[in-house]
Amino acid sequence: MKKVSNKGVICFFCLRRVKEYYIVDYEVKELGIVFKVYACPECYAKITSRREK
Repeated sequence: MKKVSNKGVICFFCLRRVKEYYIVDYEVKELGIVFKVYACPECYAKITSRREK
């Protein structure tokens, strides 16, 4: 679900500050840990298109 922030957040993947963002699960397989991170709409589209293939 897309969220909006007045100040903006930093996208975990491209490191840009954005006002509209998604919260996604990012898994570090080597450590077996899952983090919740911010993703901008462009990076979110790339992530979801990779997952579908």
